[in-house]
Amino acid sequence: MAKSPVVWKLDPVLFGVIAALLLLHVFNLPPWIAPVIILSIVWRGLHDWRNLALPNRLLTILLMTAGLVAIFLGFGNVLGRDAGTALLTVAASLKLLETRQPRDAYTLLLLGFFLIITHFLFSQTPLMFLLMLGAMVGLVSAWIGLTAGTAPPLPRQRLRSAIGIIAAGLPATII
Repeated sequence: MAKSPVVWKLDPVLFGVIAALLLLHVFNLPPWIAPVIILSIVWRGLHDWRNLALPNRLLTILLMTAGLVAIFLGFGNVLGRDAGTALLTVAASLKLLETRQPRDAYTLLLLGFFLIITHFLFSQTPLMFLLMLGAMVGLVSAWIGLTAGTAPPLPRQRLRSAIGIIAAGLPATII
């Protein structure tokens, strides 16, 4: 009897934070990017909760190529605040569909930190700061879960540790 392949699921905290960061960019980018973001989030959610198959490598490459071409045609280049943010957002959206093992989750985690930075290119309000601080806590919590191995700490412990790590780094950011 053949064994069925193990389906690796993305950490729910990482998925939620990345989804929120991507959805917040819908308001800053051209309207055609919103369906890419929403489709990627829904597809990944259905994969993790209903075992829907992820797209194969060829389809992912074709989607990224189409996104790159669309960004180039829409902005005239891939440089600058708007085009660069659009490229990062499309890449992170498609990375959701390509994440099949923990190594890929680390890449998605790092993309999340870059997404936080890009939000400050569009708004530096206190509300944006609080939203991005919450996203930072979520990403650090997901990072703790990814590095914990086979027995990750409970969500409350991860959250407490993440807040402690960020609080420890605050004096260095103020200076």
